[in-house]
Amino acid sequence: MANLRRLMDERGLTQKALARATGDHCSQSMISKILRGSPTSSDVIAVLARALGVEPWRLLVDPSSDVARLCDAIMNADPASREFIEKVIERELGRR
Repeated sequence: MANLRRLMDERGLTQKALARATGDHCSQSMISKILRGSPTSSDVIAVLARALGVEPWRLLVDPSSDVARLCDAIMNADPASREFIEKVIERELGRR
């Protein structure tokens, strides 16, 4: 998970420091395994994101991608626009 390493580096966090920041919900060895490519659950991603102060999707999406720009736009939209966008997404996902 390249974004995890990038975010840790940006914040000057070691694996041990990040483990502590998760309230020990994630061990240093678990973080090491994730950084080496081991799969992880959405719950662990949420815990790591919270410890890093970012939305969980930021751990999963290339920050230079169109998806990241779209997510940023949604997150920064005014409440009425965001509600509209969320309804459209829910409607579109329901069509699948």
